[in-house]
Amino acid sequence: SEFNLNPTQLGFLFSTFFLSYALLQIPAGYLVDRLDLKWLYAAAFVLWSLANAAVALAGSFATLLALRVLLSVGESISLPASSKILASQFREDQRGLANGIVDSGYKFGPAVGTMFGALFVARYGWRALFLVTGLGGLVWLVPWFRIAESVSGARRAAPAQATSGAMGARLTLRQMLASPRAWGTFAGNFCGGYVWYLMLSWLPSYLVMERHMPLAEMGVYCSFLFLATGLVSIATGLLTDRLIRRGCAAGRVRIGFAVAGLLLSTLLVPAGYAATPRGALLFLLLACGFYGFYSSNVW
Repeated sequence: SEFNLNPTQLGFLFSTFFLSYALLQIPAGYLVDRLDLKWLYAAAFVLWSLANAAVALAGSFATLLALRVLLSVGESISLPASSKILASQFREDQRGLANGIVDSGYKFGPAVGTMFGALFVARYGWRALFLVTGLGGLVWLVPWFRIAESVSGARRAAPAQATSGAMGARLTLRQMLASPRAWGTFAGNFCGGYVWYLMLSWLPSYLVMERHMPLAEMGVYCSFLFLATGLVSIATGLLTDRLIRRGCAAGRVRIGFAVAGLLLSTLLVPAGYAATPRGALLFLLLACGFYGFYSSNVW
């Protein structure tokens, strides 16, 4: 309301971040394969934390837009780096839980953030929230540097417990683009990304602007929805690992759960047509929970 943004401008602000974020994934992955992950991840994290904190100083729509793009430059390292660590450090029958735990961070963060953020904004204003979360996030660097030496070794050689072929022959970009598996994965990420970032970007706005919830109440409900997604992601990771250890084909298990999760996430649609806020929240809870089926298996 301070910048007098209409929903179209708000959507453009959200989408610009994701467009630049998407375009930066391939360069980020290239750097992850070639540079020391310890320092690369730390530098990117500092950039995205400071870009987030700088939003507190924004005075116009153009400044907000520029800072969102800068944020995407820093954040673009996250998924390639996490994928690299998972692929090199865990066996196939361990990756469901490992994926679930990593993915739960992407869900528990918003769960804490929306509840804390709504209460904080109601009392101190939105600028103070960006400043506190942006600078406060830098605390992550302390544990990162403590464990990063072992993580950096993942780029040089796979440990004994990793599966054979986890660090296999280097593929060219042309070979990757010629693979039906790769295109299947791209399509799955496209669909899953649509659902998750729709929830992450628009859910708070939807509950406040369309369902007319007070800010503090929205924070509680959003927190619960994201928490449910993270818990289901961990539980599904445990279940899929167990199925694989019992002899089920890993590809079939992972793809089956991912597809089922995406299909059931379409319960977001009736949430938009529910007659009451309570009915909308029920469908949102189901959609968010089932999304955990997908998110713990997609990598």
